[in-house]
Amino acid sequence: MCGIYGYIEVNEEGLFERMGRSLRHRGPDGEGVWSDRSVALGNQRLAIVDVEGGKQPFASEDGRVRAVVNGEIYNHAELRRGLEAKGHRFRSRCDCEVAAHLYEEEGPDFVKSLNGEFAIALWDAGSRHLLLVRDRLGIRPLYYAESGKGLIFASETKAILESGRVSRTINTQAVDDYLSYRYTHGEHTFFSSIRRLLPGHILVWEEGHGSSSRYWSVPAAGARGGGGDPGQFLSLLEDSVRLRLMSDVPVGLFLSGGVDSALIAALVKRVGTGRVRTFSIGFGRRDDELAAAKERARALGTEHSEHELKPADLYELPRMVWHLDEPVGDAIIVPTFALARMAAGEVKVILTGEGADELMAGYVHQRTLLFLENILRLVPGRWVSRVVSAWVGRLPARFLDLFFAYPARAGNEGRERLKSYLEDFAHAARAVGHFTSLFEPRDKDTLYHSEWKRNLSEGELSDDAARLTRLNGARGGRLVERLLDAEMETWLPDYTLHKQDKLLMAHSLEGRVPYLDHRLVEWTAPLGLRSKLAGGSDKVLLREAAAGVLGERAAWRKKHAFFLPLEGEYNNALLELAGRYLDRDRVAARGILRVEGVERIMRLARGRSLLYTKQLAALLILEIWFRLFVDRDRTLVETPTVEHLL
Repeated sequence: MCGIYGYIEVNEEGLFERMGRSLRHRGPDGEGVWSDRSVALGNQRLAIVDVEGGKQPFASEDGRVRAVVNGEIYNHAELRRGLEAKGHRFRSRCDCEVAAHLYEEEGPDFVKSLNGEFAIALWDAGSRHLLLVRDRLGIRPLYYAESGKGLIFASETKAILESGRVSRTINTQAVDDYLSYRYTHGEHTFFSSIRRLLPGHILVWEEGHGSSSRYWSVPAAGARGGGGDPGQFLSLLEDSVRLRLMSDVPVGLFLSGGVDSALIAALVKRVGTGRVRTFSIGFGRRDDELAAAKERARALGTEHSEHELKPADLYELPRMVWHLDEPVGDAIIVPTFALARMAAGEVKVILTGEGADELMAGYVHQRTLLFLENILRLVPGRWVSRVVSAWVGRLPARFLDLFFAYPARAGNEGRERLKSYLEDFAHAARAVGHFTSLFEPRDKDTLYHSEWKRNLSEGELSDDAARLTRLNGARGGRLVERLLDAEMETWLPDYTLHKQDKLLMAHSLEGRVPYLDHRLVEWTAPLGLRSKLAGGSDKVLLREAAAGVLGERAAWRKKHAFFLPLEGEYNNALLELAGRYLDRDRVAARGILRVEGVERIMRLARGRSLLYTKQLAALLILEIWFRLFVDRDRTLVETPTVEHLL
């Protein structure tokens, strides 16, 4: 795991050093650089495999090919044997060295032979082109920006901004998407001039021009149909866990009370050697996961550590936003950051259960959408949705909690969203937007400053669900299956994996995700819906596989959402921070939001409404991001505090 960076056809004294310094948290164990006329490649290394000998950049025997790699290549031993049989000579035991040699044999198609999580930059001096590669699922980040006829790239946008050659002009659509979904998606970032290399893509840059192509796609949900064999699922997952224990340094895992991480922990015990370290976090509430995690750790015999979050941890939000690069409008970043810091004190590598919910339909909105879809399919016709919508509108919000996880906890606004979903059911993407958006178009219409609304191009404000166009596509199938397709390409890389990478690497901690081995994804994603959602249960196949390892009780334990409860003292801390950052003068000067709209959300958040506290947290994080990355000519190299920005 590392931070990589570099450029082609960009000459500026001191740039390379500034870029490397901004990424030092990603790789505190050493720096490796190489340059030749107008090309430069750099690496800030977090040493995991071949700690002493794995210095980058790597080179082919004749020096024609140079490569820097962020991540891990888990099948490197097999690839190395084949390459050595063809006469290649290696100078280290490091897994990532195979990239340069394999490229010599297979050209750009070399990436198809890799099993791992990686971002790669490779310079071919023979053809004089630069190759940028990102892994299939988007586990490792990679950004780039054009500068005249040149290109600058890095693992984080802050390193690209160090050039001073890249405009800090804001991408207005990205801000709009952020307020809808709490993150930005696709290749576009918050900066109009910086792009994100998409998962499963290769970018070739030569003679001042770049071309991008896709080398892998997630198989469509339900494409194969039918059910899956729990034994086969478990076999694939076990092999994935075995590969991800590859390390010359201590490895641990995050453990909650849920089945995803518990199954990973059990498989680590089965295939690993040595002691197993587990880490959990709680919030000082009876319904947090600490007790369940401790029980699971005791049953598995792990060395368990736990941390209880405090309201004061919210005051580290500026550090979190700085490390995120692009904001994630969700208070979940606070416990994730704290958990990573605790684990980094004992290990350098952590296994997580991320990806299981996206792959196996583990989110409550997916289960709720399937339930509603089944009701509406019983009696077709648009009038049915209108009748049911009217019925829902007359029920107390608390009563709806018997059926749905959202409305009661979101108050009357949640009930209105459920009604809107039923009324818009014929328009799949818009209907889904009612469940997944933080600010709906009608919210933003009253929240946005009039000048900002004019900056948004026509149609962008009215339909936030553009990112879910696949939901309205011609593929057919169930709405939930189309939603799974869309979220594997958007939510998974740009929310789930983005925050994991940035918040863990803030503490020089490498996160690995066994559920996202591409072989497991290729086998699981196209299974029929009954392997994922059936009988009111989620992740059905995963739970069936886990039952033989953990026992029935643990395998079918009800899922508890992992979120920061912004109540009590947490609510007070949020409101205090919001009052300091979102003052009337600053909001007015920013020119994005109406002062009255922000003050209304602050008043409603004092009433402890889940929805409005979430909205306020997102607005606070956005303002912190602007102060860090837009209001300054140069990005802070040292992580900031609250006082830095006031």
